[in-house]
Amino acid sequence: MRGAQGHHLSVFAALVVVLAATAAAAGAGLPAVAADEFTEAQRINTLRVLGALSPAVAEKPVHALNGDFCTWPGVTCHRLRSGGVGAEVTITQDRFIHLPVDVQMSEVRITSLKVRTRALAEGSALLSNLAKAMPSTTLITLDFTGANITSELPVTWGTFTNLQYLRLANNHFYGTLPAAWSALTSLTEFQLQGNDVSGTLPASWSTMKRLHKVELDNNAFTGTLPPSWWCMTSLPMLPIRGDGFCGGVAAPWTALRGLVPTADGAFHEACGDRNRASSIPAHRRRRRRPQRLLRPPAGQPLRGSRLRC
Repeated sequence: MRGAQGHHLSVFAALVVVLAATAAAAGAGLPAVAADEFTEAQRINTLRVLGALSPAVAEKPVHALNGDFCTWPGVTCHRLRSGGVGAEVTITQDRFIHLPVDVQMSEVRITSLKVRTRALAEGSALLSNLAKAMPSTTLITLDFTGANITSELPVTWGTFTNLQYLRLANNHFYGTLPAAWSALTSLTEFQLQGNDVSGTLPASWSTMKRLHKVELDNNAFTGTLPPSWWCMTSLPMLPIRGDGFCGGVAAPWTALRGLVPTADGAFHEACGDRNRASSIPAHRRRRRRPQRLLRPPAGQPLRGSRLRC
């Protein structure tokens, strides 16, 4: 009896899973909101920009008379937590786009721009055009993960003041981290692993106090960790393996509760000793123990630190 009952329960559970999956699949292609839920100004200006982007978004051109851009391939419209509406765009084709000139950018409601993996050809000029087409105040997500981009990090992205997610992993970005990006005070996630970015970490980025996820593995960074970054108290981990950082953990960093820099062993060597250490035979080198993350007693400031956040 129990066996039969258990069998029926298993069948019922499986049926529930199938029905849920079917319902999810059926609703996956439906927009959360329609274009008529945008204001007239938002609809007109968003339509003009999306129309210009359409050759790079859809494999087949979108019919000019179809003004409901929420139904276009590669475009999803949704309601924001703030109560407004926005459009999420996915670039799938590396095609030249003509940017419109008669657009009021403050009314363009593109909140997310994604580029499909390896969608761009090496040296593509599409990246700069995409940046120009994006509204500076409504963009929340830029996701270019694995898009085959070869470019410096655009300084102008510092104008995306409401950007929360910046995902640039596994491309060929080079140059240095722009100090002007310190204006991205809404940023919570920054992924840059697997690129060719060099230089040091900008001290001015300490203003980005909402950052809780930063991934910098496998770039060409050098120097020490900036003491000013100890103000970024939302940052629990800092992956920096495969980079050229040195000097270990700076004293002010020990005030960060739970911060764990994940780095190669050379990170804990003194910066001036690197060349000398490399000339010593491996069997004669002494491994330095990583500095522990010492924390001051609760409620007490770190001694010797004059930094204020």
